[in-house]
Amino acid sequence: MEEEEEEEEEEVGGGGVEKQQQQQQQQQQQQQQQQQQQQQQQQQQQQQQQQQQQQQQQQQQQQQQQQQQQQQQQQQQQQQQQQQQQQQQQQQQQHGAFNKLIGAELSTGSKGIHQCLPVASHLISSHLSKVTVRCTTECWTTPT
Repeated sequence: MEEEEEEEEEEVGGGGVEKQQQQQQQQQQQQQQQQQQQQQQQQQQQQQQQQQQQQQQQQQQQQQQQQQQQQQQQQQQQQQQQQQQQQQQQQQQQHGAFNKLIGAELSTGSKGIHQCLPVASHLISSHLSKVTVRCTTECWTTPT
């Protein structure tokens, strides 16, 4: 009788070991699932970080493009200013040359008129009296 009881106890004890092993396996599977979920979350976070980095790069590129556009606009403005300055200088030179020719050399006759021609040919006529009248009234108000 005692031997049979011992055998039964062994069987019962053995069943307990199997249950523990099954529970441990289930726990391990759960841990593996949790680890997989954590890995997936990490991958998602990495993807989000990559997207954020791409967005930052795009923003930087847009800022660089805006800066380039601003620089181009500034260069265009500078070019326009230079052109305006050149035009003003040309006008001043023409007026100055015209002043000198009219004031100093008109009294010499045809020589003065001949030098005036390239500067203000539309104001010159064949008569000296008309030239002096036209120069004093028109050439200062209408740039050539």
